[in-house]
Amino acid sequence: MAIDILRYPHIHKYLATGSNNDPELHMSGDKLLTDTEHALKIAEKDHSSFVKAKCRQYRENKDETSASAVLGELRAIGEVLSSWEFRELTCPDTGSDFTGDLDGQRVHIEVHTPQGRQDKSRTTIEHGATERDNLRIEIVEKAPLGLPGRKAQVGDHWGCDNVQGEAVSRLRDVKAEEHQFNPEHINILWLDFRDTLVWRMDLMKDQDLPLLSFNECITSGAIWSAYYGKKNTPVYYQLCIDRVSSPPYFMEFNGRFQDKSLIDFAVFNLEERITVLGNPKRGGGGYGQALIRSLHRSPRFSLEHSWLPIPDSRVLGMRVCHQLRLIESYSTLFRMP
Repeated sequence: MAIDILRYPHIHKYLATGSNNDPELHMSGDKLLTDTEHALKIAEKDHSSFVKAKCRQYRENKDETSASAVLGELRAIGEVLSSWEFRELTCPDTGSDFTGDLDGQRVHIEVHTPQGRQDKSRTTIEHGATERDNLRIEIVEKAPLGLPGRKAQVGDHWGCDNVQGEAVSRLRDVKAEEHQFNPEHINILWLDFRDTLVWRMDLMKDQDLPLLSFNECITSGAIWSAYYGKKNTPVYYQLCIDRVSSPPYFMEFNGRFQDKSLIDFAVFNLEERITVLGNPKRGGGGYGQALIRSLHRSPRFSLEHSWLPIPDSRVLGMRVCHQLRLIESYSTLFRMP
């Protein structure tokens, strides 16, 4: 193990617990160790006091949630320092986690590491186990952001909660108060989903897409819907092409970027990539080239999964509206229950 990780044995122990005790986490855990080590090296060079303070914060709390938050911030600052064009990045004691200037534009970055629901009864369904020839197979259904639990009526639509709807609701409300941001500056919410103890098997994969398909069923992307969906937008869990579908959930609220929000960009650090969602209602004065270049410069950045205000926020808004119409049209294309 590299020297920088060994200097923080509590972080190494936390990561190793996630990868070594569960075979399905081994490969993603190893990559997480490498990426976190890289972030530590970069952050320590110019922000050693920040790194030490974060590690001390974990040692004092000694819980998994705190460890996850510490690692999320370390990965974020490592990514920003290595790829973005900040001449200087500061870690203020109040307000957002990081702040700096790009082309004369003040930028604030707030980092959050979602943990999902803590109540196991709302996240896990155990379907039992089978044994044969000394082989035991346990089947467990996981929904880290919550299992559905109620009926819902929205306007003229009847629907019910589903797993995707629960996820949309939880993701939309992350850092909902936005008190860390300045309405006159550029504000970025950075969400880290790299914790293999919570997001097993890359559960957030492709959730940044408006719609995705698998095994002749269509599903709504929870991340995309949480930010761009509108009240009454259908959220599909299993919209099946030629068999009975599960009922959709009709959103009871607007997505984060459909209401007034101070956030200009939401950055999602996922296992396989970094996705950036832009806010069509911000950026009226335009964004500097340094910021736009910085958003693209990460080696893990995915342009095809991102929604950026290029050439401007108006065009981004038109793209979102077109996609919402497409999502709505699928509600009548196939048989619904």
